[in-house]
Amino acid sequence: MSDPSGDRREDESSQSRHFKRVALGVCLVAALYLGFVASSGLGFNPTGVAWEFEAVGQLGDSFGPLNTFMAGLAAVGALGAYLAQRDELSDARISAKAEKKLAEKRDFEATYFRLIELLRDTTKEIEVTDQYNQNPVRGRDAIKRIVEEKIGRTFGNDESDRKNYNEVYLRNRDDLGHYFRTIYHIVRLIDEVGVEEKVLYIRLLRASLSNSEVVLLALNCVYGEGREKFKPLIDRHALLHNISEEDARNWRLTEKFADGAFGDRPQMISRLKASNEDLSGAE
Repeated sequence: MSDPSGDRREDESSQSRHFKRVALGVCLVAALYLGFVASSGLGFNPTGVAWEFEAVGQLGDSFGPLNTFMAGLAAVGALGAYLAQRDELSDARISAKAEKKLAEKRDFEATYFRLIELLRDTTKEIEVTDQYNQNPVRGRDAIKRIVEEKIGRTFGNDESDRKNYNEVYLRNRDDLGHYFRTIYHIVRLIDEVGVEEKVLYIRLLRASLSNSEVVLLALNCVYGEGREKFKPLIDRHALLHNISEEDARNWRLTEKFADGAFGDRPQMISRLKASNEDLSGAE
């Protein structure tokens, strides 16, 4: 597909070149006419045509048509100069806009990748022990233990699940609070900054999260501190796209998040909603 702004600039440049050629032609005609009049006035007649000044009036009167030519030339020249200047200003504005856009993207990416690196470091610092306060694990293994052992499976009702989640969260608040805030600010940065490739940066973030991390993120937005500000961002940017269908079913997440939170997985969403309806009917 052609660029409309590029076509416009090409048309304007063509017009400018056309007026320059016209102006050059007028200059040549005026020069020839002036040379003819001047040479005749000096007694030299290169054309062989008699030039009788007494018959046509004063020599100055013969410059009347030339004045008309010169006025026309001035008008054409002014128009040509205007078009040339307009082309230059237009190109300068486009160039400045492109430079500003490129600078904004560079600044965004610098901040984005610093936050991604901070998220990696923050994840590595998370540490939990087993139920006997032994065998500590760190990083993603720690998050997996929190989700699978500390929180475990759903109790089947929101009140019990909320209480269980918050008890686990409070015991690990220093680590998990920093972890959630970092992810929140990454997603918020993508959401608020005017970059065109928002989906690309969201995909890069999703690719860096394990399934246990996605489950923990979802539970924080359902039962924890992410309900008000973070959950709308998850719905809008499909941060649960990579969650396992089993975990989404166990926690009945399709009842708690908009379809957009799961991205382009319509078949899974349909199955889970049907399963939720069957469970509700059985209850």
